[in-house]
Amino acid sequence: MKITITLIALIHLCLIGAAAQTGDQNELNRLNVETVERFKNGDHKAAQKTAEAALKLSIELNGLGDSKTADAFYNLAQIHKVRENHGAAVFNYKKALEIYERDAGRFDERIIKLYDSLVATLAVDSKKTEAERYLNKLLESAENKYGAESRELLKYRIAARDFYIYSKQPEKAEEFFVTILKSSAAIYGTESPEVEKVLSDFEFFAMSFPGTEGFEKNLEFRRILPGKLPASEDGLGSKTINGGVINGKAISLVSPRLPYAPGYRGSVSVQVLIDENGKVVNAKAISKGDPVIAQACEEAALRSRFQPTELNGQKVKVSGIITYAY
Repeated sequence: MKITITLIALIHLCLIGAAAQTGDQNELNRLNVETVERFKNGDHKAAQKTAEAALKLSIELNGLGDSKTADAFYNLAQIHKVRENHGAAVFNYKKALEIYERDAGRFDERIIKLYDSLVATLAVDSKKTEAERYLNKLLESAENKYGAESRELLKYRIAARDFYIYSKQPEKAEEFFVTILKSSAAIYGTESPEVEKVLSDFEFFAMSFPGTEGFEKNLEFRRILPGKLPASEDGLGSKTINGGVINGKAISLVSPRLPYAPGYRGSVSVQVLIDENGKVVNAKAISKGDPVIAQACEEAALRSRFQPTELNGQKVKVSGIITYAY
């Protein structure tokens, strides 16, 4: 299951606007463009230096309460997040949020985006209580801004579900699964790919419960919508077995396409669900680290293929772990 983690989101740097004086304006714009280019090229250390210089200059030119300075705080926070300097990232996100909240009506979308960033960063930094506080603000603000049955709010409900899975709070995660299923059916229709994705994600989630509890939960979940019960009586359509680490069992193990060189060595473990035909139908990174690299590994896992597995002459689903080193 891909974490939209939002728990996981694509890094985007704001372009800081014009400064008051032409010469200083050009210098601020130059620093900003250089920060973005260094970031895109994977030179995060150098990007941090130019982002810090841009922030200092913006404070001098525009003042500490200006929205351009808030953009500069946000840029610096994004770089700290990628470098896994979580405390520094949270500090700068909060400084940007403080400025935007002074003019909430004008900057609603930026405030929502900052809530989302704070939830993800605090969760990775194991500050789950504070993360949940911002999560509640995120959901309330998104509902007020976009409406109760909007695609935008649905995206953040999915992020909330992933937060509770990551935080090992399955009861709350299950509550959000139900809300997401009903909202997806209302927005896209009961026969839509989006609804099938939610059903598949819950099937993957239900595998974590012991014994037959997962099968029973999956049956109950499918009963929410008419016509969604599987033909098989076991609740998952077929038996599912645990294959452990399955790198060596792949017919085609796709390597992740990293968007930049991380500058350090590491590994990502991805939990996958493989259907009866050997296709990976769900992938979720289960190790901490750079969210962009984790997403690249999830996407690689989804493109990998495996030999179908049989048990007593019947094709079965397989859950397992793919490990990627970089």
